[in-house]
Amino acid sequence: MKMRPELVSSHTVSWAKLQTASARERDAEVARMMSAMETSGFCFLSVRKTETAVVARAMAAARRYFDKPIDVRKAARLNCSFGKFVGSAIQTNREFFQVRKLPKGRSSS
Repeated sequence: MKMRPELVSSHTVSWAKLQTASARERDAEVARMMSAMETSGFCFLSVRKTETAVVARAMAAARRYFDKPIDVRKAARLNCSFGKFVGSAIQTNREFFQVRKLPKGRSSS
């Protein structure tokens, strides 16, 4: 599936702005990230080539999680009261870990 350019643009968050920008810029970038996550369930993270340590840490954390036995990964799931979940998802052709902000007034079950 090819991503529409406007979707990529609206869902791309700058790691640099999240880390070093002014409070105003940082808040705007957090709002961009939350909007992307709430509308589509994902965002792209833009990291400078010089920030390879960030990517390496994220990849290492992902490998540590997905190297765990499948029963451990399946147990890392929490169903929410509104039909959604956080944590591990194992489907026919993919496996992923989902993070979500619970809406106000909603709780996990």
